[in-house]
Amino acid sequence: MVEHPAVNGRVVGSSPTVGVFYLWKKMNKKYISIFITVPNMRVANNITDFLLDKKLVACVNIIPKIKSVYWWENKVCKSNEHLLVAKTIKSNFNKIVKEVEKIHPYEVPEIVCIDINANKDYLNWIKEYAK
Repeated sequence: MVEHPAVNGRVVGSSPTVGVFYLWKKMNKKYISIFITVPNMRVANNITDFLLDKKLVACVNIIPKIKSVYWWENKVCKSNEHLLVAKTIKSNFNKIVKEVEKIHPYEVPEIVCIDINANKDYLNWIKEYAK
């Protein structure tokens, strides 16, 4: 068994790979991508500019012309939307939700986050710009 500093000196297994996995898992929890659907490019640009101006995100990709199919008021609906994919640090998520809900035109906006893992330089770049 080997000890690995990523897990505070606890025995983590018989392989350095196990310790690296724990380190990756710990590191991975700091960075997220946030998905936000919007009805048009005006809203996409407004939210993107707001998040970048406030330094809540490092980057936003605007993916145009997606088709969304969903339940709303007991009916299946279809909408043409755009998708924002924002990269940031996890500690910004609740603030982003609060701020986006204020300016988003939907009654129930989609604001979904997932943990991300990436190369070290990219994660450092996110950390530098998303305050």
